[in-house]
Amino acid sequence: MYDERFAGYDHPSIAPAGITRRWSPIARSPTGAPRSAASRRRSALTTAVHHADEACRLDPSSGEAWAALGLVSHQARDPERAVAAARRATALEPDNWRHHLRLAYVSWSEERLRAAHRALKLLRGLALAHWLAATAHTARQAFAEAEQELIAGRTHCNRWRQRRSYEDDARRPYGRTERIRRDDRSRAGNCHFRGAQWPSCRAARLVHDALSRTPPGNGGWTVPVDPLLNAAAHPEPWGPVLAILRNRAA
Repeated sequence: MYDERFAGYDHPSIAPAGITRRWSPIARSPTGAPRSAASRRRSALTTAVHHADEACRLDPSSGEAWAALGLVSHQARDPERAVAAARRATALEPDNWRHHLRLAYVSWSEERLRAAHRALKLLRGLALAHWLAATAHTARQAFAEAEQELIAGRTHCNRWRQRRSYEDDARRPYGRTERIRRDDRSRAGNCHFRGAQWPSCRAARLVHDALSRTPPGNGGWTVPVDPLLNAAAHPEPWGPVLAILRNRAA
């Protein structure tokens, strides 16, 4: 079974140094009964936060320690602490593009944009930074800016794939071989709301109620462009929802 201690890192460039994905036997409770995935995740996050805290205490000058604390705090649904720790990492090591990318990952609105663009200045062609910036623009309903970010990220991905293709061919003694090309897929993501199956008014109320119960953050950022919800075609019921998203991303 997959070891939950190493879950939660959506991209290799975000995971702190030394964190790798591993496999382990089925986790069990002290009584010997198998533990649920949710229980294992809660326990793992509690342990991770403890060790990240301890790492920061033992070496307060370590940017990696603060970055790790930021990421595990984000996974533990503690956004304020996550952002504060990620900021500390960027202050300690301002030339480390990974810290700025991690700050963009755990933050939202203008801070996400600034951190993503700083990461891009330090490392051009970082597709994930373009995607993170595009999420904030999408929530603001600034679709032209979001499209520019996604196009830039896709362009760099295609160049990287082409370069890898040439390098692979150079290593093959028998020259170019046929390859199966994968379709380019956007990393913009897609939230699946049950409301997408219902009339627009009812779906809008459902999403509005859900957003009203959640703290400010990036939740629901795909609503303006979700093809199932089609909020742009029904401005009256979706207006309040789009206003909430726009204000949170401002």
